[in-house]
Amino acid sequence: MKTTLTATLLFGLLTNTVFAAETLKLSAIKDFAINSIEGNSYYVHEGRNALAINAGKKSMRNKFYSASYTVKQGEFNQIKLTTLTELDGESQYKVAVNDKVVAILTNPETNVDYKPNTFVLDKVTVKAGDVVHVYSNAVTNGKIPENDETAYARGRWVNLTLIKTAS
Repeated sequence: MKTTLTATLLFGLLTNTVFAAETLKLSAIKDFAINSIEGNSYYVHEGRNALAINAGKKSMRNKFYSASYTVKQGEFNQIKLTTLTELDGESQYKVAVNDKVVAILTNPETNVDYKPNTFVLDKVTVKAGDVVHVYSNAVTNGKIPENDETAYARGRWVNLTLIKTAS
């Protein structure tokens, strides 16, 4: 491994080949500003370091809520969004750059609650000054009974990573 890494680095130096990617990993709870709608918004799920929607409030179900981040520097061409799967629903996520939706994603069905799931968006240009928005919704799949109804997934997500891949 060490010999291969040394040879790769030497080859890169001799040919001016760039192998490393520049990354900016952003925490949902530390780096994103929560966008409130009529007083409704995400809450911080501390134990999971995630933003989540309070699906206990019926008025917050089946609606999208968002958080945003303004890129300070750099230029990136790939986005990775890490969400948490939930037993009680398959939440949808929208990723937008400057209010233009670049992807609509749906968590997969799971049998493991809070399992990290990463979506990779290629060929998405994000540069300094751009505003990146992440939207999610609280939905139910009707499978988990809760009182006189079913439980809702809370659209949890933990981070978004901006990457400049080698060209």
